[in-house]
Amino acid sequence: MYDQAVEDFNKAIELGASNEETYYHRATGFYRKNMFMEALKDCEICIQINPKYSLAYMRIGQEYSLQLECVKNAIGNKDEALQYYNQAIQIDNKCILAYCNRGNLYKNQGNKDQALIDYNKAIELDTQYAFAYMSRGIFLDKIGKQEEELIYFNKAIELDPYDACIYNYPGLLFTKIGSIKQTLIDFNKTIELDPNFSNFYFDRGNLYEDIDNVQQALVDYDKAIELNPNDSKAYNNRGVKISIIKRPFIIQYRKHRHCTITNQLNQILMMLILIITEVIIGLLHLSLGNKDQAIIDHDIANQLDPKDAINYFNRGLCYRSMRKFDLALKDYTKAIELNSNDAKAQFKKGTLYKEYGQMFKCLIIFI
Repeated sequence: MYDQAVEDFNKAIELGASNEETYYHRATGFYRKNMFMEALKDCEICIQINPKYSLAYMRIGQEYSLQLECVKNAIGNKDEALQYYNQAIQIDNKCILAYCNRGNLYKNQGNKDQALIDYNKAIELDTQYAFAYMSRGIFLDKIGKQEEELIYFNKAIELDPYDACIYNYPGLLFTKIGSIKQTLIDFNKTIELDPNFSNFYFDRGNLYEDIDNVQQALVDYDKAIELNPNDSKAYNNRGVKISIIKRPFIIQYRKHRHCTITNQLNQILMMLILIITEVIIGLLHLSLGNKDQAIIDHDIANQLDPKDAINYFNRGLCYRSMRKFDLALKDYTKAIELNSNDAKAQFKKGTLYKEYGQMFKCLIIFI
């Protein structure tokens, strides 16, 4: 859908429709395709053509916000995003999108009071604007007001029943409160309305994973990767589902890991229980076939996001199930380096030392 839109705007510009509105709409197409630099360039052209075109400033603010999210809150872009939203509002103090998006920026910065002011202003300017209600609903989710949040999401759906994103957020809320059936209804609706957005498949894949529908989860992760080959989360989750498919023993292992250990003897006994559980899990892993694809997915996830400890931990799990202990140890060590509070990685590293015959190091980790 967005590919065709961009092509149409390209043709319009080629035929001479070089006005600010055409470039803005092409920027929106690029934005929807995650082509942020191209969107920025078009917005800058908008401003060159018409320095008073407030929507262009608003869109630039969005681009900076998204880049900010992609590089894990790199210092510098926050102020630039805020600057462009402020400019958009200064040029047009009725630019509802600018208020909504500035509110989102304030929310992400933890400035709850200012975020609420902007959301209220957006709704005041247009009581029929669905995006404003959706934005405030997301804000209420962040501060834990779930019942009130649902009211705003329902209002947004009432005002715009054809916006896929609006259905996705209630779906995420229903996941939190355990209403799986309603979650699936909402996620299916988002994909029906917009079948080309990778995040929707990723979210539904997570839901299928939670209810142990592994095959359907893999289908959705595959689709998310097809639509967005740079989505490290989808590669990571697909790799996990390929490498680990049996949950009962994992649940038992987690129960053991979270037990309170009161003295040294209990620590040693607990360690032995965990080791036995690990052996069982290892045997289950060995019974699963397609581990090479799992490793490929984890490799890609690590390339896309080399600072995510979870990616290394999950690849370590896969290597361990393949009995490649040296590679597993390297990944667990990297996971601990990136997140020194990762108890799972510490535990796995300890069990590897045990299998290497280095019981002293094993005991140091567990005790």
